[in-house]
Amino acid sequence: MEAMHAYLNVLTASPLLAASTLGILSHWLLFVRGEWNRYVTQLFWTSISLPALVYLSLLVISGQSWLTGIHVTLKLCLGYYAGLFASMLLYRAFFHPIRSFPGPFAARLTAFWSLKKQIPVLHWYKNIHELHHQYGDFVRIRRRSAPPCLSSIRLTR
Repeated sequence: MEAMHAYLNVLTASPLLAASTLGILSHWLLFVRGEWNRYVTQLFWTSISLPALVYLSLLVISGQSWLTGIHVTLKLCLGYYAGLFASMLLYRAFFHPIRSFPGPFAARLTAFWSLKKQIPVLHWYKNIHELHHQYGDFVRIRRRSAPPCLSSIRLTR
């Protein structure tokens, strides 16, 4: 109990640490569950409106100057998003349900890996084929995708 009280004192002393802890907790308690692709618009507007509310509350409630309010709000946003994205990357790399599928390590973390591979020549099907030759029948090509090799699927009637 004493350790928890000391931890809470550290969190209240450092807004950056508190915000990053909130980012980690929001990922593990909220964003890991379910599909959030359908809510991109709502998440976008929430990510804009909440910092604005924090800024306004700093101005109105605590009487901070506008410059201090911007500074504290940016620090809180930076801490939250740093904690959130660090937690997301660790989860995708080491704890995701399809972590055991082989594939390029960068493909586990972000979809930008596949975009980088597609852009120069626009022959994604050739890249997929090469990856299947390198890694086997199932290859993790995105953070939530490990399609089978089409040549390994047998059609039966």
